[in-house]
Amino acid sequence: MSILFFDPIPRPAIWGHTLVRDYFGYKQFPEGIGQSWSFSAQKDASTICLTEPFKGMTLRELWKNHQELFGHPNEEFPVIISLVAPEDDLSIQVHPDSQAAKKYGYALGKNEAWYFIKSEDNASIVYGHNAKDEKDLYNYINNDKWDELIKHLSVHTGDFVYLPAGILHALKKGSIVYEIQQSTDVTFRFYDYHRKDKYGNERELHLTQAIDCLS
Repeated sequence: MSILFFDPIPRPAIWGHTLVRDYFGYKQFPEGIGQSWSFSAQKDASTICLTEPFKGMTLRELWKNHQELFGHPNEEFPVIISLVAPEDDLSIQVHPDSQAAKKYGYALGKNEAWYFIKSEDNASIVYGHNAKDEKDLYNYINNDKWDELIKHLSVHTGDFVYLPAGILHALKKGSIVYEIQQSTDVTFRFYDYHRKDKYGNERELHLTQAIDCLS
């Protein structure tokens, strides 16, 4: 059987514009897209096969009905693979592990990893924090000392960074990445630079959940 190709799913984001479309040649994508879910079997966001004899079927349908292609019956599809090209910094966030995720009504937690396809000179990501304990963490937050709280990690083209559940992190503009994550979309937003949407509102934070999940 030949290789199966799938139609990528555009994912709108406040930090996206046209870079995903332009860099990866996804001419069908509109403006305002921050990432492509290029391989997903999510219930409401499953990529569609473009190759015969399965053309028109979703990856989720193939996983359920054609296990001869995979060999993993009675399991959930394990990953989402996406391409991310931010034109502004992403919010600082944390993903729960599976135990914490179930506490908040999700079946799975989320570990993920980034391969840096391209990074500008002096590019970095948010990776971890400087708080010694929960009291110290709230001291940073209550005094709006976000720049002092967060840690940064320098990244370069060709780097691979593992992001275990519980790590405070954020991708920043200046990098294009291949992302692989557990097959769930649970994210708790920790900080968003007091950034406002087109209506003048700051985006919702999930501080209680995020702090509860921090490692």
